[in-house]
Amino acid sequence: MKKNTGKCFICSSEYSKQGFTRHLKTCLEDLIQKNAQKNKPKRDVYLLQIEATYCPEYYMYILIDQKATLKLLDDFIRGIWVECCGHLSEFHIDYYSYICDYEEHSHAYGGDFNYGMNFSLDQVLDVGEQFSYEYDFGSTTNLRLSVKAAYSNIVLEDTVTIVARNIAPKNDSDNSPRSGVCGYAADMNFQPSQLDLKKYPVSEFSDEIRDEDWDEDELLDVFEEPVMDIINQSFYDNIIQGEKLYIDGRANTLKQCLQMLNKEDVYEVSKWLGLTGVSSYTKARLIQALEHHVLQIFPHMLTYMSSEQFHIIKKAASNDGRIDLPVSTYLIHGKRMITQWIQKMFLFPTYDSTMEMIGFKLPKELVEIVNEVNEKEYISYIKRNTECIGIVRGLLYYYGVSSFEDLHEWTIDYTKNHYDIKTFKYIIHQNLPTEVTLEADDELVWYIRVLDPDELIEDIEEQRTINSNLNYKKIHKQKLLEVDSVYYYVQNQKTHALEKYLKKHYNMDAFDIQEVMTHIMAHMDLCQSPMQLPEVIPRQLDIPNTTVRNEIMEYIINIYNANRQWVLLGYAPDEIRETPKNIHIEPKVTSNVTAVNFAKKKKIGRNDPCPCGSGKKYKHCCGR
Repeated sequence: MKKNTGKCFICSSEYSKQGFTRHLKTCLEDLIQKNAQKNKPKRDVYLLQIEATYCPEYYMYILIDQKATLKLLDDFIRGIWVECCGHLSEFHIDYYSYICDYEEHSHAYGGDFNYGMNFSLDQVLDVGEQFSYEYDFGSTTNLRLSVKAAYSNIVLEDTVTIVARNIAPKNDSDNSPRSGVCGYAADMNFQPSQLDLKKYPVSEFSDEIRDEDWDEDELLDVFEEPVMDIINQSFYDNIIQGEKLYIDGRANTLKQCLQMLNKEDVYEVSKWLGLTGVSSYTKARLIQALEHHVLQIFPHMLTYMSSEQFHIIKKAASNDGRIDLPVSTYLIHGKRMITQWIQKMFLFPTYDSTMEMIGFKLPKELVEIVNEVNEKEYISYIKRNTECIGIVRGLLYYYGVSSFEDLHEWTIDYTKNHYDIKTFKYIIHQNLPTEVTLEADDELVWYIRVLDPDELIEDIEEQRTINSNLNYKKIHKQKLLEVDSVYYYVQNQKTHALEKYLKKHYNMDAFDIQEVMTHIMAHMDLCQSPMQLPEVIPRQLDIPNTTVRNEIMEYIINIYNANRQWVLLGYAPDEIRETPKNIHIEPKVTSNVTAVNFAKKKKIGRNDPCPCGSGKKYKHCCGR
């Protein structure tokens, strides 16, 4: 059985986690047609994907009535996956938190952005929405959810129906990410059919702060205090302290640092390091096993680090194990950075009462190991890893997403360094904490701007089905290594022309021009058709009339035609004439395309359906 294999409960077939996105589209359509004539309740439903944030091998897909409340969804998650002792829970959607039993505990939360769970899903969610869930604010189980699709007026007997779920990992009869935490045991008597829609009252929005026509700048105006002060306080209150990720500044040894974490986080560290047979261990026994294992393998872990990561470790070791980063680093990279720095670099965040810095501490034993390292012995490894990460970063800038297998083959071709797929995977995963342009799971690696890697894989496969002779565009190695950050974009005659226009007509300096160009290039990557190009224009540009708008669109269209596109396997529309005649690629866009007729174009509201036809609201699609 392949890793992350799951079972479809509609047709009983087994698929990989990535394979379910495509399979369920077809399988659900067959189910809907099959049930269409049945005399049973008809519902508008969402297809939700639910997975454990730090244990992604646990996942499921459900159909749920759009009129179901967040509380009903909370009760489903509790019953199927997490309930142990009646802990509190909450959903995070956009700027808002929806808290279980909020009315009872409102004195502890307060604030304009906290609500109860008595809101229906169609009030707070849209297709494409990604949100999160937390159960137990001590030994927290974290889930991430996304709305994959919406179906209208379909026959479905129950309010919630599980349509697919991962096959239970070995040695986990509970099949739950909560397994082994806080005495959790699966409720074998729970059935989703027990959840009765009528028993969950629905609240109406009344607070003016929920006016969905507010933009982000207006939303921040509700704060009387400086925004950064609030963000800093929120970081420590909700992330560091609330998640129990910080350690006491007096903690010095590896054992002391690990003891500051909850059991689930300690277990995640052990999983990454390959410790097996420890899921039933007590926290104390797990730390003892982990402590011994880390001291043995840490010198070997250094051989998988890039120059950036190795430099951070060396800098911490030279400063008695301490290294500080601004809080803004967290705001850019999120909690993922914190957890990965713990798991893969053994840098533990410490509390800083000034709320201006995130302090990280390298345990005493590891400081001694690093200080004794002869850096010359590691140079060849560091050089190999740095080049590997650079090539992968460049490839995914142009291709968007790829399997580890393909990336491994391409990277060897570019670098001439021959290492097996296992080593390659380890290099990528080891460097994710410091390589912010990339994300990865067990099977795929993708560029940070890719919203849905599974969907992009499907689009690429569809393009290759249409064009069986189309292979990935070979990009020069030097071009790949030029991609050095999330702010990078390819510069050519087309981009220079727009840069000159912005400088001349908007009096922009180099920094402002880079910000606008980065925005345009990033949003262009997300365009699924040329018809979406008008929405690429940044909102911060003051467009006085349609003449100026059309001038800017002319530049954007020229850039689009020269821009390598993920779905075209790294080709640009301008390269069509260079491809074989039997290959079909989306036609080149011309300046008289009807999408640019702004004189007749109606202004799109943020809550209107997106004109691209995705079914999402404009604010959650091309209006991002």
